Amino acid sequence: MRLDVIKGKPALRAGLAIFASLMFSEGFGHANADISKDVFDAISIEQLSVEPATQGASARVKFAIENESGQPLTLTGVSSGTASSGALRLRFPITGMSPVPELAILDRERLDLGTSHVEAVLLDVREPISHGDTVHLTLHFRRFSIPVVAHAHP
Repeated sequence: MRLDVIKGKPALRAGLAIFASLMFSEGFGHANADISKDVFDAISIEQLSVEPATQGASARVKFAIENESGQPLTLTGVSSGTASSGALRLRFPITGMSPVPELAILDRERLDLGTSHVEAVLLDVREPISHGDTVHLTLHFRRFSIPVVAHAHP
């Protein structure tokens, strides 16, 4: 298994333990007990990184999601304590990059947010993010959230 891949077994297990403890302690507002562990085991998050950014700027979050869960997933956002908010954006032919409320990921589909036409960004970064920094993020889906850690590099 490549080191830049977060997969349900075993690399995401620590994140799932945190997620489960927060979910059952009701400390994780977006979590929902209806999502099964099998769904987590069938989602791969690959090539996760955050671009360096200055205070007040935006930082692009790059990753790819592979959905092998047997059901469609809906990515609704990205957040971090490092930024005021996050956004999902899609490049349209006439208007250019525009915010979208969600991105669908069908079963057996790969969504690459490292491409030029679809992206996740942290907005209004609270403190500079430098090359080599570690950034704690949360990927929000319609029925659950996944805490992840990304390294900063261009």
